[in-house]
Amino acid sequence: MTKGRQAAARAALGIMALLAACAACARPLKLAVQPILSEQATRRAFTPLARYIGHIMGRHCVVAVSPNFLAYWQNMRRPHNYAFVLDAAHFTDFRLTHMGYHLLVREPGTQSYSLV
Repeated sequence: MTKGRQAAARAALGIMALLAACAACARPLKLAVQPILSEQATRRAFTPLARYIGHIMGRHCVVAVSPNFLAYWQNMRRPHNYAFVLDAAHFTDFRLTHMGYHLLVREPGTQSYSLV
């Protein structure tokens, strides 16, 4: 990630931190990641990102793991089940179009992953 993208990501997370500052926000934030790896490997790979988000947001953030894509899809369709989602383009489009999520970070390219 370039310095410009890192700065944009930090700014977006900072804005989200301001919006999330409320008494009802005592629950941990959830960062959802597609179940491409095993549950253990997913947690190991994405815990540093969850910790960074938690640090920026001033709240605990955990990696939400689904055992398979069927469970992931079912969880994904629940409104506001996750605070942040690292997702592929087709799932990102669904979230933006049907669930009111906002795009925070996108890695450009033919096949992209986005943080919503």
